[in-house]
Amino acid sequence: MSQRRISDLKRAIKAVHGVESRLIAAERVVYREGETTVWEGDVLVFSLLSHPVASKCYVWEMQGKVEAVLHAPLVSTPEAAVRAAMGRSAERLDGAQTGGGPVYTSEVTLVARIEAKPGFHHLVREELVKLLAPTRSEPGCTRFQLHQALDDPAIFLFYETWRSEEDFERYLVSPHFTAWCLGCEDLLARRPEVSRWYLVA
Repeated sequence: MSQRRISDLKRAIKAVHGVESRLIAAERVVYREGETTVWEGDVLVFSLLSHPVASKCYVWEMQGKVEAVLHAPLVSTPEAAVRAAMGRSAERLDGAQTGGGPVYTSEVTLVARIEAKPGFHHLVREELVKLLAPTRSEPGCTRFQLHQALDDPAIFLFYETWRSEEDFERYLVSPHFTAWCLGCEDLLARRPEVSRWYLVA
């Protein structure tokens, strides 16, 4: 692939996910539905610089459209990214077959820890509260709760649940979340820490 085309894809990643990126790998993927090959092509893997959640992004072209899917626990390979983009539900794993392991569903649960700089927790709280109403109105958002630590008012925590990874990805590029990231950058002690969780029982 030409350097010019790679530059075009990096611009597409920035437009969708708001960060700079670097190409690190490419993998051939054949996506099949039963015996039928639905799509075959190269998926490029880009590392993401300073993304609040994901370290990588999977990018490919399909029917003239650029697909850019974030790396996640349920979308951790180029093939899984293509499968997710095709609209298939994440695979369910029988706990009995996996030794009592996780039961995977398409639902995504996240916990985000946010720490304000000393003396700025009141401002950070005001800005976080502004996220509640528009985020709860986002398609796919089923829970979005804000908490503040009892023993340290500078620590905040979001507990959120989304119907799918795709819904959460759309939220990351929504105008209100993007505006919050830009407006609060200088108020935070460090980058927010975001972890994903799976349902055990």
